[in-house]
Amino acid sequence: MFGCGHWNRGLFHGAAGLLGLGRGPLSFASQLQSLYGHSFSYCLMDRNSNTSVSSKLVFGEDKELLNHPDLNFTSFVGGGKENSADTFYYVQIKSVMVGGKVLEIPKETWHLSEEGAGGTIIDSGTTLTYFAEPAYEIIKDAFMKEIKGYQLVEGFPPLKPCYNVSGIEKIELPDFGILFADGAVWEFPVENYFIQIEPVDVVCLAILGTPRSSLSIIGNYQQQNFHILYDMKESRLGYAPMKCADV
Repeated sequence: MFGCGHWNRGLFHGAAGLLGLGRGPLSFASQLQSLYGHSFSYCLMDRNSNTSVSSKLVFGEDKELLNHPDLNFTSFVGGGKENSADTFYYVQIKSVMVGGKVLEIPKETWHLSEEGAGGTIIDSGTTLTYFAEPAYEIIKDAFMKEIKGYQLVEGFPPLKPCYNVSGIEKIELPDFGILFADGAVWEFPVENYFIQIEPVDVVCLAILGTPRSSLSIIGNYQQQNFHILYDMKESRLGYAPMKCADV
């Protein structure tokens, strides 16, 4: 099923269109399962990569990815009734790490109800990562407590905190990672959760908040330079660090 988009926009740039890769029966990925099997993967280049090179999208099994020594998996989860969980790819977060410390975030923040409310999805069509309150405020405050030596600056909504890094050759910022309920850990390079604002020498946390009890989303900015695998046969998400421009 194909449609025509007349006004396609992203958070930072325009978009040529939208390719549906959801779990629903009408998505492009679902319609190709009879030909290529129950998996697909992509590797999104970072925003600074050469624009003459394209990101990789593979339908079917990618043996190179499956043999990657750093490939990790976490299970997909779903609601108990017919709801949005039938369309989105939900994962179960347990907590988040900032600066090597596991944050104390109420566990109900990550709960997916039987009606499909709350929970966390991974989505290539959403630019940044969004965490439901109070997780976002706890994460933001943790970064602000850990970051020292950089001037805090304002004026780059909706992003905050932001820091002046003018004249600094090597920017050092706290580590960031996601802990999943099944024991998997996803650790990110700093360029995946702090964004440099050009042309000024400012970096901002590339994570936003959503209202309490809302959906949390792991967006495509955080997925860049990871090869992401959607394995529907085993109902799991795979992720492996990769220089996607070289794939």
